[in-house]
Amino acid sequence: MKEKTKELKNKLEQLAGEIVVNGEEMDRYIKSWRNGFHSYSFGNMLLIYFQKGNATLCAGYKTWQKKGRHIKKGQKGISILAPVFKKIKEEVKNGKGEKEKVEKIITLFREVKIFDVSQTEGKDLENEVSNYVDGRESKITFEEIKDIFTFEVEVVKNVVEGGSTNGKSVKVAKSENGAFMLSSLFHELGHCYLNHVGDKEKTREVKEIEAEAVAYIVSSYFDIQDEGSKFYIKNWGGDKETVKKSGLKILQTAEKIIRKIEEGNKK
Repeated sequence: MKEKTKELKNKLEQLAGEIVVNGEEMDRYIKSWRNGFHSYSFGNMLLIYFQKGNATLCAGYKTWQKKGRHIKKGQKGISILAPVFKKIKEEVKNGKGEKEKVEKIITLFREVKIFDVSQTEGKDLENEVSNYVDGRESKITFEEIKDIFTFEVEVVKNVVEGGSTNGKSVKVAKSENGAFMLSSLFHELGHCYLNHVGDKEKTREVKEIEAEAVAYIVSSYFDIQDEGSKFYIKNWGGDKETVKKSGLKILQTAEKIIRKIEEGNKK
């Protein structure tokens, strides 16, 4: 396994070097990225692209099973690198010059296999999380507000996540639950207004916590009860201190979206 991981890392360096000096390959890669790879790291997007250039939506074996789909016979998995976090104790000197052991988290990588939607068959994709979003008390609808923002909003079918964004436009998964679509829209708008796309300083975890917190505040304001959102921060491994540090920015972003919707409804 270690040898395979090392091989993938070496391949990644090679691919990155090749793509930046080839204009046509770069254009093709960017197009693939815009089609839905941005939930993966840059490196993994590159590995996906060069192993299966026509891939549009990738997930692991168990994820496809949960979505009611199975891998077609004879399909070969796409290799990517998954992070593994390990706690170690490191000896350092304290302020008094004395040696002491402190706990440190290091990141390692291992190979995992994923499959594109074209390699699967079964149930049409529908986001189960939508069952936990209740908007019966809300006075706004997705169709009423989707065009009031400066970001273009597009409704798409057959996606695993509730939505995605490239920072300039937003894609929202089609669902019979309009409240779920609203919640997904608020989440992606959070990413847009917080300028998450292209921000290399923040981790994906922090970006998702911030965006979902924005979505939860806006949803609650408009009487949309999103039970899944309550547990989102926990699911991403975030802690209260992380959210506190982003608190003011989250509130300001949520307020911006709320005011935009209210102004739009007055017209």
